[in-house]
Amino acid sequence: IRKDVEPIYSPSILRKTEARLENLLLGSGYLKSNVVCNAEKTKNNVNVQCDITLQKRHRIDSIFYPLDTLPMVKTLQPMFAIDFLKSGDYIQRKNIIGDRDALVEAANNNGFPFVTKDDILFIVDTTAGSHLVDIHMQVKQSQDSSRFQRYTYGEIYINPNFSLEKDASFDTTQMDDRSTY
Repeated sequence: IRKDVEPIYSPSILRKTEARLENLLLGSGYLKSNVVCNAEKTKNNVNVQCDITLQKRHRIDSIFYPLDTLPMVKTLQPMFAIDFLKSGDYIQRKNIIGDRDALVEAANNNGFPFVTKDDILFIVDTTAGSHLVDIHMQVKQSQDSSRFQRYTYGEIYINPNFSLEKDASFDTTQMDDRSTY
């Protein structure tokens, strides 16, 4: 065996495999699962077997959105419960992320350009009942008061970070000596 070449298999691969499987199951609503992987080495092969013990998948019981006085929250309240999270559905990480991303995009498109995905928090409460969860959406508090300030010019929402080079999807036309969008 050459010492300058790393082996293809190492015991740390088992722990990484277990962690990845647990993360996948957690993201699919199996909030309590047990994954144990074992390896059996032969001369030139390694056989890996993973035993997975699952409990029942968790469903969404209730969803709570903020009743906040922030202008951003007031503006976005009609958009809460956009598409993904619904009572009775299995809890899935991709749906929570989808709702968060849609809310951030809606905020950005409605004059709140500094809102990021780190500003929208979803807290999953497992005390709702047997295999049920409540989901609480919150807007993260910020020391920077301009973070949730709405940028407008009359009825037009302003994005102070807009760039024609980066955001080439906008159509511009030249009229006299002015560009319009």
